[in-house]
Amino acid sequence: MPHDTTRTVTSLLLSGSFSRLPDIKWLFSHAGGTIPMLAGRIQAFYGRSTRGDQSGLTADGIAEQFRRLHYDTANATSAPTMAALMTLVPTSQITFGSDYPYFPLNQIEVIRQMGLPARDVQAIESGNAARLVPRLGSS
Repeated sequence: MPHDTTRTVTSLLLSGSFSRLPDIKWLFSHAGGTIPMLAGRIQAFYGRSTRGDQSGLTADGIAEQFRRLHYDTANATSAPTMAALMTLVPTSQITFGSDYPYFPLNQIEVIRQMGLPARDVQAIESGNAARLVPRLGSS
């Protein structure tokens, strides 16, 4: 699954979909697969002009595209994964995801014990999802 997600994100990037559809709030599960760990490599490889026309993708453009995306935490709450994700994007672009029933519901406890400020935990738990999909917010 994580590699499938990474391939999807990379395919959307290279097809120019992110650039053509800037108003879509893309949300990728499993912390974007391995995108947080491979972002620099993808940028280094595809940001080079030796591959011909990359539809305006530059090294800075690729990094910026990854930073504009949103990611969930489904099966991705290990300390190294969350550290990589939070280095790539601010907590305002991270939403809780559980992958229940395939994984236990204790993933939220892992996030709560990460030592993040309470406002960041609340944002990940529900605030960011409510902001992305306003009808999810309480009235």
